[in-house]
Amino acid sequence: MIASISTSATFKRLESEGTKLSADSLSFVCVPNDSNQIEIAFAIGRKFGNAVKRNRARRRIKEALRVVVRDQQVIKPVSVLVLASPKIQKLSFEQLVVQVEGIYKRIPQS
Repeated sequence: MIASISTSATFKRLESEGTKLSADSLSFVCVPNDSNQIEIAFAIGRKFGNAVKRNRARRRIKEALRVVVRDQQVIKPVSVLVLASPKIQKLSFEQLVVQVEGIYKRIPQS
């Protein structure tokens, strides 16, 4: 259902054709893909914090996306590059789910 982006071609498509959708402390760069799943990658820099904080943020965002997708009737086959700001560390999980859901609903159908 949710997989990692594994090819450099996908990253190049995200860079050239991607649509950026943002919430308060989170942004998704999205491009439709041909698989029937969501592919995800993260761009979280060192300014965010140490490796423990960055990895925790990745796990929380991925789980929030799972919660949002689980409640949907149709999964949008999309490749997503997630950009997170340090403000995300202060959000509760419920607030994070609300932000992810708001962005996910704005992703156009392919």
